[in-house]
Amino acid sequence: MSQRVKNHRGPTITSIEQRNKLMKKKNKKSKRKKKSIPSPLLKKMVTRDKTNILKEAEYIISRAEQNHARVVTFGPLIFFSTETGDSWVLDPEDKIALCLSRNGEKEDYRISETATNFNIEWKARYQIEKDKFIVHYNSGEIKTIIGYPVEKINSMTMYAQDTSKSN
Repeated sequence: MSQRVKNHRGPTITSIEQRNKLMKKKNKKSKRKKKSIPSPLLKKMVTRDKTNILKEAEYIISRAEQNHARVVTFGPLIFFSTETGDSWVLDPEDKIALCLSRNGEKEDYRISETATNFNIEWKARYQIEKDKFIVHYNSGEIKTIIGYPVEKINSMTMYAQDTSKSN
């Protein structure tokens, strides 16, 4: 089965640290409750020299190697790591996925990047049903994984979609 490659042009990049900093500033000015999903108006542009998709992939892999669970957005994409040492990149719009590491071991993957766009060789489609993360690999294999941070992934999916629509 052929590999699917999706080309992304000039994404808006949102870093978790910058978003959290902006949320703290906003909360000091406002007495409203902190929202679990930050408003797209609070996103901050990050230049390519400060962050890139390959660095984001390496970061999330390093979190997985240390068994730290993280879920972060990068423009329209979601990167996440688990306490079991797995890490993934997801494109929620097309429901496609790429496993970056499994059980703390880096997987074979292809991501290329230029100054204006990046390409990912996607190896699977995914779906989330209640607490199950279901992966349909291009090879035909299907895996159901329980224990992934699906609630957080769903929240970040809404945020990533809002971010990509506002660009």
